[in-house]
Amino acid sequence: TTLLINNPFRRSTPGEQYREGDIARESIISPADIMVTDDEETEKLRQISRDSVLPIFTSTGNRAEEAVQSFRSSWESLRRSSETANTNDNSRANSNQTIKWKGAGAAEVGAVFAARSFSQNEIESVTRVLRESASGSIYDDKDRQFFQNEISLIDPKTPNQQSTVSMPESTMISLSAARDSLLEGLRRIRSLSEREVEAFNSALAPLIQPSVIYDSVATTNAKEAVAQSVEPVTISLKRGQTVVREGDTITSNALAQIAAIRSYS
Repeated sequence: TTLLINNPFRRSTPGEQYREGDIARESIISPADIMVTDDEETEKLRQISRDSVLPIFTSTGNRAEEAVQSFRSSWESLRRSSETANTNDNSRANSNQTIKWKGAGAAEVGAVFAARSFSQNEIESVTRVLRESASGSIYDDKDRQFFQNEISLIDPKTPNQQSTVSMPESTMISLSAARDSLLEGLRRIRSLSEREVEAFNSALAPLIQPSVIYDSVATTNAKEAVAQSVEPVTISLKRGQTVVREGDTITSNALAQIAAIRSYS
């Protein structure tokens, strides 16, 4: 009976839950050789590794030239249809009905463009404003939430090479700001009426697209890759090893060892 009462291993399995900072109300001793994985600590370290991965953005170049080429193509098509309409029928009313704008804005924009002949200088000025507004690193407004102090930038042509951009929000321009810049630039062309400015803006604004795009798939894959590279944290205890003595303060390390004993038991 005395042996059973004083057996140190009888109380080795903690019968109550402790929290960090509590005072041990009994000594806790390992009942056997124990080696287990500390899942909580492992996941904590893996999450730290995930958080260390910078958000990945994809950079696509030549968006400005693509926008300009698209506008020129639509404008040339409009000009040719206008010439054909005027050749077949000298009536301005009929020609306005015949001419169709193939770009954004559809019939309403086409009606404004067909109302008069625009000079080559005006079209060149409009093209210049479009090129300037569509140039640079433009990001979608909805991607601003993924910005950090630094981001990783990848060119699809060289996916194995990444560059780091510091303070992206101050060095890049949002899509909404780029389109606002387009409208302001069109308004500075004095020969255009307000109605013509609105028509050109309706036709050109959709051509300005983000050149820097958040890649959620690449970012998630990078986070998981670095998390899986973290080795599992193991807890190793020897039979008869004292984890805490009565009156000791419970530490985070002691909590993990107590959990290992409870799991074993």
